[in-house]
Amino acid sequence: MLGVCTIDAAISEIRSTIFGLKHGRQGATSLCTQVVAAVTRAAESLGFLPRLNFEGPIDAAVPDAVAEHLLAVVRESLTNVARHANASTTEVSVSAGDELVLRVTDDGRGLGRVTRSSGLRNLQQRAESLGGTFVLNGNEGGGTRLEWRIPLHV
Repeated sequence: MLGVCTIDAAISEIRSTIFGLKHGRQGATSLCTQVVAAVTRAAESLGFLPRLNFEGPIDAAVPDAVAEHLLAVVRESLTNVARHANASTTEVSVSAGDELVLRVTDDGRGLGRVTRSSGLRNLQQRAESLGGTFVLNGNEGGGTRLEWRIPLHV
């Protein structure tokens, strides 16, 4: 089930939409909508719908070039969960303020031994190319936590 947005997040989304309309983005699909679509598509391979949370003015604060990377990282992260984690729950959180922060957590089997890291290296390179960071950790009781941070210059 998709997470319920807070009132502040809903207000931010409305403001972002208005901002987009004022600046000629009428035909563009919002970034939040694109993230929802990517998470929804991943549900088929995961076998469940991940929980999804937004915080901050995602659509207004994230430039298009960064948005493309974010969507690719969301897709790759959820593909990795589906292929390797054997998880029963996953949460995707996207927040925007001074930084764009994507967190993907799952309750799967954890990191284990990484045999191929091309996908993880790609996530790292995307973050670094935008002046950001990428961290992947195993959770104590099992599962994995991915955090992808990109500075946003308003």
